[in-house]
Amino acid sequence: MERRTPSEQHGRIHLKALGADHVVTYCENPEWGTAVRESTGGRGADLVVETNGPDTIEQSMRAAALYGQIVLLTTGNPRRPGIEISSPVYAASLATIRRVFVGGRAHFESMNRALTLHGARPVIDRVFGFDEVHEAFRHYASGVAFGKVVIRVA
Repeated sequence: MERRTPSEQHGRIHLKALGADHVVTYCENPEWGTAVRESTGGRGADLVVETNGPDTIEQSMRAAALYGQIVLLTTGNPRRPGIEISSPVYAASLATIRRVFVGGRAHFESMNRALTLHGARPVIDRVFGFDEVHEAFRHYASGVAFGKVVIRVA
């Protein structure tokens, strides 16, 4: 029997409600890239958003479908200054890696217009008052939040 903490189960429920067909977590499965491939019948994901760079790039490559895309947000961290992908892992998907950069003000305004037009709304876990900033940080750092942790300034 698979054991899950209440927060993991809570996250699964939310992700399913948002439309996820499959949920794979790195906590339960350190080889999550392979689990993604298995959950898609061996096909893999067409799009992978890679947020941890050097620590998880190979798992993202394993998760990506043949000729899939990986959107790379960061390429280094204090322990590992760059990404490295072994040849066998790269050859298994031949994914395209696209680096994402922050745009200028015009791009930001264009993005906000698109979000408004399509009614996109962020998932808010909890809203804290400005006087609760320390509690908000503890809540975020605990890892139990699902969605954004907001601090109201005014």
